[in-house]
Amino acid sequence: MTRLLIDANLLVLLVVGSANTRYIAGHKNLGAYEVDDYHRLVALLGHVQELVFVPNVLTETFNLVRQVGEPLKSELTAHFGVMLKQVGEEYVPSAEVVDDDGFDRLGLTDSVILKVMQTGAILLTADIALYLAAATAGLPVCNYNHIRDRDPGFNPWAS
Repeated sequence: MTRLLIDANLLVLLVVGSANTRYIAGHKNLGAYEVDDYHRLVALLGHVQELVFVPNVLTETFNLVRQVGEPLKSELTAHFGVMLKQVGEEYVPSAEVVDDDGFDRLGLTDSVILKVMQTGAILLTADIALYLAAATAGLPVCNYNHIRDRDPGFNPWAS
């Protein structure tokens, strides 16, 4: 079973794009993405049996999604709230990662992500530091930027 974690930046793209793809171009935190990226991400997620979320990523995503003016801020907040009611979360106590290699460099959220990856979850990320940390640790990771120019139907974790 394919279990997938996605980082906060890609989750912001998913949240904003699923509310309305027209919002992507004007969102402060989505300057690196276009509507095609949203469609590519949705296509990639279609090949996954389970999305794995950690509270740390959801919190970061919530804060990033809301960095827009009203009335869009309220609309995206309500949309994300509906999405949150449909997802499960895997909690990793912060104390479990503070002594991990890279905590001081990567921070709390990325350290929690790496901990959850040790359970077999694959990470899809656009964050180069997180990608390199996971790859160096031998954990299953896919850099979104490596696949963004490929066919939107490309499935990097297909057997």
